[in-house]
Amino acid sequence: MAKIGTVDCNSSKSGSYPFKLELRFSINQFNMTQQIQEMDEVKSATVYQKSEGITYISNEMESESLIAHGGLGNYISSAETENGYAIKTPIVILDDASFQEYCNQIGISDSLNGTVILNRIWDSQNSNFRDKEYIQFINENKDSIVLYPSQESNIKIEVPILSYTTQAPELREEYENYSLVNYVSLSTWNQYLSQFEHSQSDSYIRIFSKEMPTLDSLNNLENKVVQFLDKQYLIESENRIKEKNTNDEMTQGMVTILGGFCILLATIGIANVFLNSLGFIRQRKREFAQYMSIGLTPKEMKKMLSVEALVISGKPIIISLVLTVVIVQFMIRASYLESNVFWSQAPVIPMILFAVFIVGTVAIAFYIGGKRILRADLTEALKSDI
Repeated sequence: MAKIGTVDCNSSKSGSYPFKLELRFSINQFNMTQQIQEMDEVKSATVYQKSEGITYISNEMESESLIAHGGLGNYISSAETENGYAIKTPIVILDDASFQEYCNQIGISDSLNGTVILNRIWDSQNSNFRDKEYIQFINENKDSIVLYPSQESNIKIEVPILSYTTQAPELREEYENYSLVNYVSLSTWNQYLSQFEHSQSDSYIRIFSKEMPTLDSLNNLENKVVQFLDKQYLIESENRIKEKNTNDEMTQGMVTILGGFCILLATIGIANVFLNSLGFIRQRKREFAQYMSIGLTPKEMKKMLSVEALVISGKPIIISLVLTVVIVQFMIRASYLESNVFWSQAPVIPMILFAVFIVGTVAIAFYIGGKRILRADLTEALKSDI
């Protein structure tokens, strides 16, 4: 069975646009790469498979940059053995034509006998996961690397090193931190590493389209590839762009629900304001009658009501604003997100409009209540026992 999934629509460095297929068979069993590359909509196609082993990095193998940053022990938690630190080595097996193309991209001879090492390590001590900075992993003075299928295995295989590089092929793959990635051709895999037991049974095809895709054009290309491969393989389709759109719709629905809940709470609060300003008019009559008895004018009472309305509406706004800014800044720092990136997307205008609505609603409530008080006969309120 094969599994096909469109993934990234973003432009690559080469100006073309990729999607990726996951096919459940060994890379040695696939012989249709040339036919896919000859499709009109396809710019290039790369077939690859993934495996994993380990290698040992001794102190002498660490690069000067790594030593200057405290050495490998400053970055990994595993204990050092007599052979050095056991480091995971993801192995990416490219079809021979794609491996030769990759060699040409990084400027080395396109030999099929050896490995290309991605010689970099994330400097997690001086950068974060959102903006990773890399330093050189190992010294580039060796012409071969010894790989083991696992830490418990007695099998060790020495593979020639064709080159060291910091440029990974555009496969849209992510690798574990502090691993030493090896890119090998299918010929090298069959010659040196095919006895590795940890080779995945799934293969992948990364396809670059010639033009910037739309969802419809990607769907058409997907259907075309599926129909082509369906002649020999059972295909299960999974369109990740559709999944992303569905996820965006679910996120928007969640925002709508939370927004409605906030509006409900705001409505309850506003109703409470009207209740307090209009429901206790008789009590406020007596209060303002006492103020007038000591010389307070209607104009001064209006000012007092205005200040009261401003305090009632402004107090929760200021408190919530301060708490929001403090919490948001804490979360931004914890997630290593730049403040300007967050605030450029924050709903500032809706929040301002909501604050203005709160102030306006409270002002209206107090205006109505003040009018009723000032129009009433306040002298009668002083005679009342209420």
